[in-house]
Amino acid sequence: LNIRSSLQIIIDSDFATDAEKELAKTLMNVIGAEETMDINNTMSSAGGFSPETERVSINMNAVGYKDDYPSNPIETVILHELLHGQIERALQDPNSEYTRSMKSLFAAVKQNPNANTFYAFQPDMDEDEQLREFVIEAFTNPSFQYLLASIPYAKSGKTTWQKFLDILSSLLKSVGIDVEGTALNEVINQTTE
Repeated sequence: LNIRSSLQIIIDSDFATDAEKELAKTLMNVIGAEETMDINNTMSSAGGFSPETERVSINMNAVGYKDDYPSNPIETVILHELLHGQIERALQDPNSEYTRSMKSLFAAVKQNPNANTFYAFQPDMDEDEQLREFVIEAFTNPSFQYLLASIPYAKSGKTTWQKFLDILSSLLKSVGIDVEGTALNEVINQTTE
C-alpha cells in the first residue's frame, strides 16, 4: 500500500480530524514517493512498526468501527505507526540531546499517578518501548496532552506539555520536519487551550 497515497486519502477525508490532516500533510514532505506499508490482517494489534525492517504494518480487520469492540480509526493507526518510524530514527542515538531530553521528560511524567492509565506506561513494555510510545502518545492523544499540560516541569516555569513541544520541535527538525509556523503547530497548540 503506497504511503503517500494513503496520506492523501487522509488529507481529503471527511472523517480525519484537522490535526490528522495537518500531520498527514507534514509527513508527505518526508515520505518518499515509492515508500509502502504492509497489510497484515493476522497481527494481534491494529498496527505496528518494525524498527528492524523500518516497515509499517496495518491490520485492516482491527481498525474502523466495530460493533463488538472498540477500535481506532484507520487514519489514527496509519499516522501513529508512521510517526513511530520518524521518532525511531530521531531516538536512535541514546546520547543525543533529543534522546536525553525526552528521557528526562518521560521520567518526570512517569512519576505522576495518572500517567499509568495511558498506553505508554504499560508495565509489559521495556523502558525503550515506553519512551517511544510516550512520544507518539503525546503527539497523537489529546487526553494525554491534557495530562501533560497539568504537570509542572521541574522548576522551569513550563508544563510538561510545553517542554514536550520544545523537545518535539527539535526532534522533528532532526528528521527534516519543521513544524514552526505551520498549521500543524497551530493545531497542536490549540489542543490545550
